[in-house]
Amino acid sequence: MKAAILKILILGGTNFLEPHLVEELQEHGHEVTLFNRGTQPLSPVPPVEILQGNIDENHPLAILEDQANEEINEKTYGALKASCEKVIERYFPDRFLVIRPGLIVGPGDPTHRFSYWPLRLVDGGEILARGSPMQNLQFIDVRDLAKWIVAMVEQKKTGFYNATGPASSLNFAEFLNAFSTLSNKENSLSWVKEEFLIDHGVQDWVELPLWLSYKRHMSGFLNVEVIKASKLA
Repeated sequence: MKAAILKILILGGTNFLEPHLVEELQEHGHEVTLFNRGTQPLSPVPPVEILQGNIDENHPLAILEDQANEEINEKTYGALKASCEKVIERYFPDRFLVIRPGLIVGPGDPTHRFSYWPLRLVDGGEILARGSPMQNLQFIDVRDLAKWIVAMVEQKKTGFYNATGPASSLNFAEFLNAFSTLSNKENSLSWVKEEFLIDHGVQDWVELPLWLSYKRHMSGFLNVEVIKASKLA
């Protein structure tokens, strides 16, 4: 049965996920209104601090140490997002839907964190590969995320949901080897220890995409539990 036509207000709507979300909503016939202050450059978003693996939706959230501090930085980003969730839950009990996506990739990504690696492998030659080949990797295509969000809204689902992928586990070596097989040029991966990168001043996540140093103590960032969302996929 076709979903009822909805009137949806999106705050922003000019950056990465939102345009895909708007397009998907319009394809379903929904009425979409954007409320924004114009387009602006997207600032790099720091990874949210997650200290252990296999985090589900009931895991304790970060707490803002200084409740008056609204400055967004690496230490406050996660706690500020958690505070927003609490506000929504307080004002819309049993009527809210909070989706917590992981690393979002795909068309329109201004960070190029994901595309850096396939493009580098296409160039061929010796390629610097960072840290452990066995480090787990999670990401979700922006188009899949947009489709899933619209489906959740149409079905009037409520609650908290982690949303990332892939469906089966994937480590960084498997990720690079998959692109390597598609490349028409010869290449070789030179894996170096994190200490080498740190000693040479390489900034993780930004200067060498998808690498999170063990010094951040964020083993759970790319090991989020998605069983709840998978049951509704």
